[in-house]
Amino acid sequence: LCGACGAVSTPTAATAAPGSSTGFFNNGDVRLSYRLDLPERTGPVGAVVFGHGSGMQTKDSCRFLADGFLSRGMATLCFDKRGVGQSTGTFVFVGARDSIPVFDELAGDMAAGVAFLRTRPEIDPKRIGLAGVSQAGWIMPLAAQEARPAFMVLMVGPTVSVGIEGFYSRI
Repeated sequence: LCGACGAVSTPTAATAAPGSSTGFFNNGDVRLSYRLDLPERTGPVGAVVFGHGSGMQTKDSCRFLADGFLSRGMATLCFDKRGVGQSTGTFVFVGARDSIPVFDELAGDMAAGVAFLRTRPEIDPKRIGLAGVSQAGWIMPLAAQEARPAFMVLMVGPTVSVGIEGFYSRI
Protein backbone atom coordinates (compact mmCIF):
# COMPACT_ATOMS: atom_id res chain seq x y z
CA LEU A 1 0.00 0.00 0.00
CA CYS A 2 1.32 3.42 -0.98
CA GLY A 3 0.71 5.88 1.85
CA ALA A 4 1.00 8.97 -0.37
CA CYS A 5 -1.41 7.88 -3.10
CA GLY A 6 -3.29 4.89 -1.69
CA ALA A 7 -2.07 2.49 -4.39
CA VAL A 8 -2.32 -1.24 -3.89
CA SER A 9 -0.05 -3.47 -5.95
CA THR A 10 -0.94 -7.06 -6.82
CA PRO A 11 0.62 -9.68 -9.12
CA THR A 12 -0.66 -9.81 -12.70
CA ALA A 13 -1.92 -12.66 -14.82
CA ALA A 14 0.57 -15.09 -16.35
CA THR A 15 0.45 -13.23 -19.70
CA ALA A 16 2.13 -10.12 -18.27
CA ALA A 17 5.86 -9.49 -18.48
CA PRO A 18 7.97 -10.75 -15.54
CA GLY A 19 8.43 -7.19 -14.26
CA SER A 20 4.71 -6.39 -14.29
CA SER A 21 2.31 -5.60 -11.50
CA THR A 22 -1.27 -4.43 -11.34
CA GLY A 23 -3.25 -2.64 -8.70
CA PHE A 24 -4.93 0.67 -8.01
CA PHE A 25 -3.80 4.22 -7.29
CA ASN A 26 -6.15 6.97 -6.17
CA ASN A 27 -7.03 10.43 -7.39
CA GLY A 28 -9.32 11.67 -4.63
CA ASP A 29 -12.26 9.27 -4.42
CA VAL A 30 -11.49 7.68 -7.80
CA ARG A 31 -9.58 4.39 -7.85
CA LEU A 32 -7.62 3.91 -11.07
CA SER A 33 -6.67 0.39 -12.12
CA TYR A 34 -3.11 0.25 -13.43
CA ARG A 35 -0.51 -2.00 -15.00
CA LEU A 36 3.12 -1.11 -14.26
CA ASP A 37 5.79 -2.75 -16.41
CA LEU A 38 9.44 -2.59 -15.41
CA PRO A 39 12.38 -3.14 -17.77
CA GLU A 40 14.99 -5.78 -17.06
CA ARG A 41 17.49 -3.43 -15.39
CA THR A 42 18.89 -2.89 -11.94
CA GLY A 43 18.57 0.33 -10.00
CA PRO A 44 15.99 3.07 -10.37
CA VAL A 45 14.78 3.65 -13.94
CA GLY A 46 12.94 6.41 -15.74
CA ALA A 47 9.22 5.96 -16.30
CA VAL A 48 6.34 7.12 -18.48
CA VAL A 49 2.70 7.67 -17.47
CA PHE A 50 0.41 7.28 -20.47
CA GLY A 51 -2.56 9.55 -21.14
CA HIS A 52 -5.54 8.44 -23.16
CA GLY A 53 -7.16 9.42 -26.38
CA SER A 54 -10.90 9.97 -26.42
CA GLY A 55 -13.33 7.17 -25.76
CA MET A 56 -13.47 4.32 -23.29
CA GLN A 57 -9.76 3.50 -23.03
CA THR A 58 -8.25 0.79 -20.83
CA LYS A 59 -4.75 0.07 -19.61
CA ASP A 60 -4.37 -2.27 -22.60
CA SER A 61 -5.08 0.60 -25.02
CA CYS A 62 -1.62 2.11 -24.54
CA ARG A 63 0.37 -1.11 -24.96
CA PHE A 64 1.30 -0.29 -28.57
CA LEU A 65 3.14 2.79 -27.26
CA ALA A 66 4.28 1.47 -23.90
CA ASP A 67 6.15 -1.50 -25.33
CA GLY A 68 8.48 0.82 -27.27
CA PHE A 69 9.42 2.73 -24.11
CA LEU A 70 9.79 -0.50 -22.13
CA SER A 71 12.14 -1.99 -24.73
CA ARG A 72 14.31 1.13 -24.33
CA GLY A 73 14.70 0.63 -20.58
CA MET A 74 11.86 2.75 -19.21
CA ALA A 75 9.10 1.65 -16.88
CA THR A 76 5.56 2.20 -18.18
CA LEU A 77 2.36 2.96 -16.28
CA CYS A 78 -0.92 2.43 -18.12
CA PHE A 79 -4.28 2.74 -16.40
CA ASP A 80 -7.97 2.33 -17.13
CA LYS A 81 -9.61 5.70 -17.77
CA ARG A 82 -11.99 6.74 -14.99
CA GLY A 83 -15.28 4.87 -15.28
CA VAL A 84 -13.78 2.32 -17.67
CA GLY A 85 -12.53 -1.23 -17.04
CA GLN A 86 -11.73 -1.67 -13.36
CA SER A 87 -11.42 2.05 -12.58
CA THR A 88 -14.11 3.80 -10.58
CA GLY A 89 -15.54 7.23 -11.33
CA THR A 90 -17.70 8.30 -14.23
CA PHE A 91 -16.69 8.11 -17.87
CA VAL A 92 -17.66 11.23 -19.83
CA PHE A 93 -17.43 11.45 -23.60
CA VAL A 94 -15.96 14.96 -23.83
CA GLY A 95 -17.67 17.70 -25.81
CA ALA A 96 -17.05 21.42 -26.18
CA ARG A 97 -19.31 22.32 -23.23
CA ASP A 98 -17.72 20.04 -20.63
CA SER A 99 -14.13 19.82 -21.85
CA ILE A 100 -12.64 22.12 -19.20
CA PRO A 101 -13.90 20.30 -16.07
CA VAL A 102 -13.47 16.83 -17.59
CA PHE A 103 -9.95 17.58 -18.83
CA ASP A 104 -9.06 18.86 -15.36
CA GLU A 105 -10.22 15.54 -13.85
CA LEU A 106 -8.32 13.47 -16.43
CA ALA A 107 -5.21 15.61 -15.92
CA GLY A 108 -5.52 14.96 -12.19
CA ASP A 109 -5.56 11.23 -12.94
CA MET A 110 -2.29 11.49 -14.88
CA ALA A 111 -0.72 13.61 -12.13
CA ALA A 112 -1.81 11.00 -9.56
CA GLY A 113 -0.01 8.39 -11.68
CA VAL A 114 3.18 10.45 -11.50
CA ALA A 115 2.77 10.82 -7.71
CA PHE A 116 2.30 7.06 -7.42
CA LEU A 117 5.47 6.35 -9.42
CA ARG A 118 7.46 8.75 -7.26
CA THR A 119 6.77 6.48 -4.27
CA ARG A 120 8.21 3.41 -5.98
CA PRO A 121 11.85 2.53 -5.13
CA GLU A 122 12.48 1.03 -8.59
CA ILE A 123 11.61 4.36 -10.28
CA ASP A 124 13.90 7.40 -10.50
CA PRO A 125 11.55 10.21 -9.38
CA LYS A 126 13.50 12.77 -11.43
CA ARG A 127 12.98 10.86 -14.70
CA ILE A 128 9.19 10.46 -14.88
CA GLY A 129 7.43 11.79 -17.96
CA LEU A 130 4.08 11.86 -19.69
CA ALA A 131 3.17 10.45 -23.09
CA GLY A 132 -0.03 10.08 -25.03
CA VAL A 133 -1.99 10.49 -28.21
CA SER A 134 -4.93 12.51 -29.45
CA GLN A 135 -7.06 13.82 -26.55
CA ALA A 136 -4.04 13.49 -24.27
CA GLY A 137 -2.68 16.54 -26.11
CA TRP A 138 -5.15 18.70 -24.19
CA ILE A 139 -4.73 16.78 -20.93
CA MET A 140 -0.93 16.41 -20.59
CA PRO A 141 -0.11 20.14 -20.31
CA LEU A 142 -2.74 20.43 -17.57
CA ALA A 143 -1.26 17.42 -15.76
CA ALA A 144 2.22 18.90 -16.13
CA GLN A 145 1.20 21.97 -14.14
CA GLU A 146 0.66 19.75 -11.10
CA ALA A 147 3.01 16.83 -11.69
CA ARG A 148 6.06 18.70 -13.05
CA PRO A 149 7.23 15.81 -15.26
CA ALA A 150 10.76 15.54 -16.62
CA PHE A 151 9.39 15.36 -20.18
CA MET A 152 6.27 15.05 -22.32
CA VAL A 153 5.87 13.14 -25.58
CA LEU A 154 2.71 13.91 -27.53
CA MET A 155 1.90 11.94 -30.64
CA VAL A 156 -0.91 12.94 -33.01
CA GLY A 157 -2.08 15.72 -30.71
CA PRO A 158 -4.74 18.34 -31.30
CA THR A 159 -3.83 21.86 -32.35
CA VAL A 160 -7.28 23.44 -32.04
CA SER A 161 -10.02 23.67 -29.41
CA VAL A 162 -12.40 20.78 -28.67
CA GLY A 163 -15.23 22.63 -30.43
CA ILE A 164 -13.26 23.20 -33.63
CA GLU A 165 -11.90 19.64 -33.57
CA GLY A 166 -15.47 18.33 -33.20
CA PHE A 167 -16.63 20.47 -36.11
CA TYR A 168 -13.95 19.08 -38.42
CA SER A 169 -14.52 15.52 -37.22
CA ARG A 170 -18.19 15.79 -38.21
CA ILE A 171 -17.37 16.94 -41.78
